[in-house]
Amino acid sequence: AATRCRVSSEQPVAGIATSGRHGRSLSLGIADAVTVLASTAAMADAAATLIANSVDLPRDTKADASAGGQQTITRLPACEIDVDSDLGTREVVTDVAPLSMRNIEMALQNGADFASQLVQRGLVVGVFISLQGISKSIGDLSLQPSLSASVLGDQASVRRGLSAGVY
Repeated sequence: AATRCRVSSEQPVAGIATSGRHGRSLSLGIADAVTVLASTAAMADAAATLIANSVDLPRDTKADASAGGQQTITRLPACEIDVDSDLGTREVVTDVAPLSMRNIEMALQNGADFASQLVQRGLVVGVFISLQGISKSIGDLSLQPSLSASVLGDQASVRRGLSAGVY
């Protein structure tokens, strides 16, 4: 069930963006979704992409028993997926097998550490990171009880203080 958030014009949020490996773009990280609340849409979009890329595991992480000993994260050069990709031969995530709780927490923490730096520098207000049903929030998310699902309203509606669900 989607949870709602309320953002009003009195709050320092005019931009909300979500990025992750399930979107229309290619991702370097394994986050299912990273939603960022920021002072501008451009800042939210850039931060969501950077944080989503940081939600990852070290390349030498052992395969989880839950994955049957198979490769946990599958990556391919971006140019093999999309010949026009500006990522060229950089490897992007194409699949993530079920991860152990330890690995989910490690990947989420990697993203949270990066997100915390952006919050501390005043570049973003709040961040919500989701990976395989587990989530972590960073920053001033007193704006809402929690985040989930997808943006259900346009930015003007959000600024007017109407409820919008985000994930």
